[in-house]
Amino acid sequence: MPDNATARRRGWTVWLLSVVLLLLCGGLLLVAVGCLNAKDESDKPGMRAAAEAYLTAVVRREYGTAYDLLCARDRGSRPRATFQPTRGSTDPTGFRITAVAIERPDGVGGAVTVRTVTAEITRADYPSSEVALSLEKQGGAWKVCSPPNV
Repeated sequence: MPDNATARRRGWTVWLLSVVLLLLCGGLLLVAVGCLNAKDESDKPGMRAAAEAYLTAVVRREYGTAYDLLCARDRGSRPRATFQPTRGSTDPTGFRITAVAIERPDGVGGAVTVRTVTAEITRADYPSSEVALSLEKQGGAWKVCSPPNV
């Protein structure tokens, strides 16, 4: 049977190992969250650039160029010849990107469900309106998916 000194040493050793293990696990979790946040931040400039390219093409009425910036499922469901990204007679005259967001509803580390670029659209003689463009990375490039008519 171990004496009191040996039992205390074992108790301290177990306590110390528990603290080290807890710190190690917590540190790994923080590193993982930090890496995920850094990746999200590094994605935002590409998302912004893709949204700007799409909206620039729409404002210039270069609908073929805008069509090429759509994600694969949207190009597959809409023929190029009939693609019309505007609402009709009030074509947009400009835009301003107001937000770039990556949302994880399941919390940090959860699956990304929404990557959105929000823009304010201007029209001649009409009040500005806001649109949200969803983006996905496909084939190494950011693509606009299911865009609303602007």
